Amino acid sequence: MKNQKEIVAESVNETSHLLNCEEGQTKRVENKIFESEHDRSRRNLTKTLSICFTLAIFVSYSVSFVRPPVKLKEQKHHLHEKKGHHDHTIPSLLSIRKRKDGTYADSAKNKLYERMKVSDFVLEGLDVGTHGTESRLLKKHAKDTVVQLAVIDTDGPSLSLSADPIVGVAFHDQLQVSWSGGTGEHAIEINDHDVLAMYCPANESDPRKFRDAATIKEARATTQWVLQDKVDLDTLIIEAFPIVREETCEFRLYTRETITADDIESYVEISAEEQERSYRFTLAAATGAFTLKDAMYAPTSLHLAFAHDQSEMVAHFNTGAEGTPIVRYGTSKKHLTSIATGSSTTYTASDLCQAPANLEEPGKFTHPGQLHSVTMKGLEPDTKYHYMVGIQSEKSNQMLWSDIQQFQTAPEVGSSEEPFSYVVYADQGGPGYGMSKGADRVTRRMITEMKENNIRSVHHFGDLSYSNGAAHMWDTWSDMVSKFAATIPLMIGVGITKI
Repeated sequence: MKNQKEIVAESVNETSHLLNCEEGQTKRVENKIFESEHDRSRRNLTKTLSICFTLAIFVSYSVSFVRPPVKLKEQKHHLHEKKGHHDHTIPSLLSIRKRKDGTYADSAKNKLYERMKVSDFVLEGLDVGTHGTESRLLKKHAKDTVVQLAVIDTDGPSLSLSADPIVGVAFHDQLQVSWSGGTGEHAIEINDHDVLAMYCPANESDPRKFRDAATIKEARATTQWVLQDKVDLDTLIIEAFPIVREETCEFRLYTRETITADDIESYVEISAEEQERSYRFTLAAATGAFTLKDAMYAPTSLHLAFAHDQSEMVAHFNTGAEGTPIVRYGTSKKHLTSIATGSSTTYTASDLCQAPANLEEPGKFTHPGQLHSVTMKGLEPDTKYHYMVGIQSEKSNQMLWSDIQQFQTAPEVGSSEEPFSYVVYADQGGPGYGMSKGADRVTRRMITEMKENNIRSVHHFGDLSYSNGAAHMWDTWSDMVSKFAATIPLMIGVGITKI
């Protein structure tokens, strides 16, 4: 009779691969684990692995037995991927790159953010946060006077957008922000250490409350990475505009200078605390306000979940505005005749336990908007349904619906010989970072499993986004997983990843 190790070894040999739940990526399982029959030091380890493998084979990924191994393209490890298991670089809201090799600027440990928190800002003379023509100004410096700013004509520094500011920018749109020091009498030189910052809403009056910021050097590096070209352009290309639940935003250009002892002596009104600061940021130009198209009402982060009753399915989604969440659904795209309403909730920084998650500053807490939940009832077993979600708001006369999605309910227990297949994994992280970019690969793999092998649900046991206190990463992560979770239920296990 075969022992447990032999049985498991044969099963592994047949499948040749399993989903590695620990790292959120696919890895092959080597039969070499079981080679040393008489190695006493491996006995306990083998026993533990056997149990884990047996559970994985018969519970998770049951359809994988007859498929050949999937060859995954090797990904380059960036410098930040050499850190500890949870100590990942967290991309900033605009996915700024700090070097031409694509290394992200770290939202959680951003030196520019910290520098701007404690530096002086000179803002007079520029009407920021309004729609209309681009704002331009001239900066003047003198040791014996307070810095003065004056609005000037079109020959001075400027910022411009690739999008019409009135029509606006939608989530995931590409946006280009270009700068110029000007060509005329009032021209200035734009240097690598000068700063481009985004403010949302556009009329934000506190210069330290930006949503994201990058040096000109970082902005150029980001564009080079997007274009895969080493040419230096005076443009920041944002590949996909992020989820920002405000009606307007604005980009502002600051020149940076080091404050010297002579400067401090001339500023008699500067406090002792301010005299300790080493930099001054002077506002040089602004784009003016641009609209975020449908940002308050567009449903995001759509995902399904099983309900307690088999004849029900729950749809979860987010919006910026408050309102009554509604789902229309039916067995035909053209006849979504059933309607269900649900409930909403939200949270604030004070609801969170500790820093950095509860710090209301750039790269940390941002308001999540409204979190909606709607239960669709009266569903037939093993039946395909189509649905769309939206909110009914007193502030808006029109409903803004999501795209029409579809799902299939589970069969009745014992009614089908076809196995109910689902995937179990953990430790995913957000797109573009983490261990070997595992998050992107797992998402693509789930879509493949859904289309080719009819998996019916995904169970994610903890360590979801690796946000490390950067709240925007929850939108990024949920936006990523909705590519499959809007079609098959995503069941979350809260806590650390120990399956």
